[in-house]
Amino acid sequence: MRITILWLLLTLPVLADQPQIPLPALFKVHGVSSDDRLNVRTAPDTSSEILGSYDTLTEGLEVVGFSAKGNWAQVNVAGQTGWMSMAYLKQQPIALDDNGLPMGLRCFGTEPFWTLTPRPGTLVLARQLDEVIEIFQINSTSPAQYLQDFHGMMIDVTGDNGTHTIRVLPGRCSDGMSEHIYALHAISDVFGAGCCSIENMK
Repeated sequence: MRITILWLLLTLPVLADQPQIPLPALFKVHGVSSDDRLNVRTAPDTSSEILGSYDTLTEGLEVVGFSAKGNWAQVNVAGQTGWMSMAYLKQQPIALDDNGLPMGLRCFGTEPFWTLTPRPGTLVLARQLDEVIEIFQINSTSPAQYLQDFHGMMIDVTGDNGTHTIRVLPGRCSDGMSEHIYALHAISDVFGAGCCSIENMK
């Protein structure tokens, strides 16, 4: 019992430092001079290796995690997961499409490879292995639209093989092909399970 209480006391300050921002979240580069770029690093410190960089006009960066102190944001770049300083990032609202889903939403999986992409009133499922494209008519979504602090979203659809439910849920997810980490995943009897991204880069 004492060990448990001690562990809680030791971890409380760390937890308190983390930003109370539901993930995934979208950010834009902010406060960087026009002739400079914001670096993405291998670790949340300024001395770590640079993986890439973004210019001052970059918007729609998907953040999937935060450092323990909350001063670095975890992002995906070039097949790896890197870190950007929160001092030069500003949160953006998540724009929704006509389906009530994030504009940049895309879900995907492996074994076999597939992608799920919203289109007006529909979801398009493309299977790479047999080059089959299935179009599902969206009947309803619950909640009616994506909320940044939501706890899950159910999308009822109808396709050639009947009615199905696709669940888009928060929670860290790996695509199994890269070091990328995502903050959403999708589950359905149509395609099994996979990861989702809402990144909408401009």
